[in-house]
Amino acid sequence: DVYKRQDNPHASTATYPSLLEDMRLIERQTQRMSQIIMHLRTFARKPRGAKEVVNLNEIAQNALILLREQLQQRGIELMEEYAPDLPPVLGEANSLEQVVINLLTNARDALENQANGQVVMRTRFVQESGREWVELCVQDNGPGVPPELRSQIFDPFFTTKEPGKGTGLGLAISLEIAQKHCGMLLLSDPPEGRGACFTLRLPAVTQQHQAA
Repeated sequence: DVYKRQDNPHASTATYPSLLEDMRLIERQTQRMSQIIMHLRTFARKPRGAKEVVNLNEIAQNALILLREQLQQRGIELMEEYAPDLPPVLGEANSLEQVVINLLTNARDALENQANGQVVMRTRFVQESGREWVELCVQDNGPGVPPELRSQIFDPFFTTKEPGKGTGLGLAISLEIAQKHCGMLLLSDPPEGRGACFTLRLPAVTQQHQAA
């Protein structure tokens, strides 16, 4: 830096820290673009329809490769709460990632122009009625879904978004994908009482199934 300043005595000493920070930003964004491109290539190449043992923690993190920056740019706080040692599920990874992307996109849109927007994505293992489930929840602190619309929220072409901002197919397709995986997609109220919480629930794969 001293050598550069001697070569260019007219340069401001404040220029170099600023230039260095710009270069670091370019490097970070280039790395992010490379990560997205690599993920999209994998996403496009992977044959659809073939089910395999997958982990919902990894599905969630892959979906965030595409959407994390969008949430940050809108000032939305993202909280990730992944259960350790989460049992796997049997599924088609691309389809399950599509569900998570749909849920995150809906949460993002629900928080449009809202101050202190927050999205929580969590996974957990649940035992209920003698069955073992793995859940992935996407929760926001937006306006929520009015009670009178809840019975329609998963219907094809139904949307609460403004005209031109939604097709009304995201949740319908997500529900169909969940059902094809012998699971379900649920809407509930967050514990805090504000916003919406969508939960993808799938059967856990036991060690016996993995060994088979």
